[in-house]
Amino acid sequence: MLDQTARDAIFFQARTHHAFLDRPVSDAQLREIYEMTRMAPTSGNTQPLRIVFVRSKEAKEKLVSTLNEPNVAQTREAPVTAILAQDLHFYERMHRILPEHPALAERFRADTTGAVRGPVCLRNSSIQSGYFMIAVRAAGLDYGAMTGYDAEKLDALFFPDGRWKSNYLCNIGYGDRARLTERHVRLEFDETCSIL
Repeated sequence: MLDQTARDAIFFQARTHHAFLDRPVSDAQLREIYEMTRMAPTSGNTQPLRIVFVRSKEAKEKLVSTLNEPNVAQTREAPVTAILAQDLHFYERMHRILPEHPALAERFRADTTGAVRGPVCLRNSSIQSGYFMIAVRAAGLDYGAMTGYDAEKLDALFFPDGRWKSNYLCNIGYGDRARLTERHVRLEFDETCSIL
């Protein structure tokens, strides 16, 4: 069980950041984040999450061209922005990650409309993305997740072959706590949960 210090770092004291300090994030840190993220459970071990870490000035400006205005400054300031995407052809690796069920991979492959694999892909890449954000915090970094961007434009620029589709973006770095605003209200247990 995690002690209170760890729980605070991941949940209770952690915040969503829109301003970052001028401190780099290393390749080793990004690999550490992925090592934790990849352990997330997915149905059928599908693992459809794909991540593009955007760091170079050129790639950042390409990304910025797809953003809604309120997200531009924070993305330029963040050392790294992750594009959290889903691989619509995730089934092509299933012979290796779930070899005991070849029929499942064939079912996804035969689904030319995406009616079956589309929801599986979105649901499981979203589960992995949630773990990704926890992993960022567990690695001692902060994040700011964003959905304010032109997904069609971003996908055309970064994934022109159409195999991957963006889900959302996540700025990563060392958050500037001096520029945080008050935490917004979180709903209480009795407002959102029931026990049957």
